[in-house]
Amino acid sequence: MSQENINRMWPASNMVAQIRKHIQQQLATVFLDEQERNVLTSMILQRITGLSKTEITIQPDFRVNESDIVWLKNALEDLNDHCPVQYVVGYEEFYGLKFNVNKHVLIPRPETEELVKWVLDDHATSKAPLSLIDLGTGSGCIAIALKHNRSDWSVSGLDKSVEALTVAQSNALQNGVEVDFVENDLLDFKPMSRKFDIVVSNPPYIRNSEKRLMQKNVLEFEPEMALFVEDDDPLIFYRAIAEISKTLLKDKGFIYLEINEAFGNETVEMLKEYGYGGVELREDLFGKSRMVKAKK
Repeated sequence: MSQENINRMWPASNMVAQIRKHIQQQLATVFLDEQERNVLTSMILQRITGLSKTEITIQPDFRVNESDIVWLKNALEDLNDHCPVQYVVGYEEFYGLKFNVNKHVLIPRPETEELVKWVLDDHATSKAPLSLIDLGTGSGCIAIALKHNRSDWSVSGLDKSVEALTVAQSNALQNGVEVDFVENDLLDFKPMSRKFDIVVSNPPYIRNSEKRLMQKNVLEFEPEMALFVEDDDPLIFYRAIAEISKTLLKDKGFIYLEINEAFGNETVEMLKEYGYGGVELREDLFGKSRMVKAKK
């Protein structure tokens, strides 16, 4: 919908109750699912009011200032162009924390929270401080969530994108944790002198042929280099991680990986070929093979 049409149809009142109805109307053509519209509306209202969901509900007469109305008009146009709401509002929640996101980083997904939980559960009784590195850290969500829950651990995050590392650093500051972020490329890796107890990663794993199954808001807005791999070499990043971890990991250290469900068995066999033991394939809450653990 054009900006002109949005302006013409704007409600006379700037009260939350009226704006809520307006947002719903403006999104109805593109977002047919009512539940999805409600989620989007809630996120937008929280962004422009600074109120919680509960506060918005009990304060229908709360008035939105003019500068936020201007922002909202642009936001509605972006949403109707299929821009992810997380990029529109500038954040996403992950493992109970708030993360800044923009076009340089992937939007954190709920399934990745399960990978974080696996790491925390496995080492819940560990009394000695552990060292951990997140390979391909992006927004820093994995590294920061782990550090937030285990302040005694030494946590690092690695990425080849300087822009992504800038976002990750801002997220560490926002969430009050110290994470050491390093610029490096998994496919052109520069050796590191440090060794770690744990390597964790959610690398690119979606085949180019799978693009046809994906939604426009992912394909046109999220960083392609953080998502896709060639069909003829879908495990390219996993082999790189397996090789890198030979020197990065301490003896008896662990690797935790989020994977493409279509290549669970292949990833397990690859890790065994690289000499790792105790390889475990785990399903997510939806019964999909989405995570692998291995021990050096």
